[in-house]
Amino acid sequence: MISYQLYCIGYDRAILRFVLLPLVGLLYFCLPLDGQTIHEDNKSAALFGQVTQSGVPVASATVNAYEEVNNGSYIRLDGKCSSQTNNAGQYLCRGLSAGRYLLSVHMRGKSAQSASTAAIAFYYQTSNLADAELISVRDGQNELIEMELGSHPAFTVTGELLARPQSPALSLLAVGRHGETMPSGLSPSYDPVSGAFRFKGVPPGQYSLLALWHDSERAHSNEVAVTVTDQDVTALQVADAGTVHLAVELQPCEGGSAAVSQLSLKPADGHLTGGAQFALVSPGATNRFDFPDVPGGKYFVCLAGGKSAYIAGTSLAPQGAGNLISVPDGGGSITADVQMGCEASSLAGTVDTEDGIDRQAYVVLRSSLTGEMFQRNADADGKFVFSGIAPGEYRVYAVPASGQNNSQNSALIDETTGASVTLDPNKTTRIVVPLTQ
Repeated sequence: MISYQLYCIGYDRAILRFVLLPLVGLLYFCLPLDGQTIHEDNKSAALFGQVTQSGVPVASATVNAYEEVNNGSYIRLDGKCSSQTNNAGQYLCRGLSAGRYLLSVHMRGKSAQSASTAAIAFYYQTSNLADAELISVRDGQNELIEMELGSHPAFTVTGELLARPQSPALSLLAVGRHGETMPSGLSPSYDPVSGAFRFKGVPPGQYSLLALWHDSERAHSNEVAVTVTDQDVTALQVADAGTVHLAVELQPCEGGSAAVSQLSLKPADGHLTGGAQFALVSPGATNRFDFPDVPGGKYFVCLAGGKSAYIAGTSLAPQGAGNLISVPDGGGSITADVQMGCEASSLAGTVDTEDGIDRQAYVVLRSSLTGEMFQRNADADGKFVFSGIAPGEYRVYAVPASGQNNSQNSALIDETTGASVTLDPNKTTRIVVPLTQ
């Protein structure tokens, strides 16, 4: 295997970026990493570099690339990065589409068992996801990214599963600045006799401890917020959070409205797992909908397929919170009054692109009040329509439809892109949206 290192410390950033970086990229393009070439085709992008600890290359470390999706969370791209760093600490992530990525590195082997040194790091030189920086890449771009591991203090997180299940799934999720989560990659020890668990090598930061297990009757779960500062976290007690039977009493508009046959609950909290739940109108009722097993958390209450109406408010959320609903932890049954609104808004528009660019795009509309997002595919002429939307302030984005990951595009979707729009009651607003590249 060919060994090569062109990492220079102390050079001016301009020299590194405009002189050395292209040269390193050319060598990585020409020279294989454990038999791999940097590109699978002319359009894909690649991230490459070296993992070090106190300046020394780290072999056998795991590097993962996470693609940012349009709801602020991350999807791990399995198979895109070399399985582990080579003896020179080098890694390669290839076959990436244009978008924004987060890199993490996790130490393997005996070093990862240390309880005082962080076994995980994020770009750029941090072990705290809230301080991590995203990497933007374009089609065909090669980006040199160096990662430093093990220079941060770390602690242990210990506790007990009170139910003492035989084989639970325990995960420690790092929590970012906007509430997004991603796996820390840390594996716990667990004793089914006592229910005791222990995570080692946990750096300071915000985390969410997720516990899942099954018995003969049903699935059980709980999610506990964990804050690691400058000392070990001990004596956590994790019980079954239980689920709530949620009965929704739908209140029609003052002027009357068409009968509603189905409602849905969409998770609005980034810590929740699972997708939307649906409920048909309960037998013998005209406006009651029963959701039998709802974990605690925040949700959006939605009309399934509604085009002329929307959810204007709920009794389980502060006034003015729109269709948000907050379900408490625990068990038992609760009832929520949900008010319909019949002065729905619509948004019709066209995606504005440069000449010669495919006008087919993926359009996202995000509520400035609740953060709820609606998604549409523009047609071949770049046209799109959103209907049955609550009046208010929104931001609309258009990103290329090609290269979507699980129907979601990873292009930049934040307050620096897209366009602001105000939707008025009973009106269709028209807009031209620039395509975010």
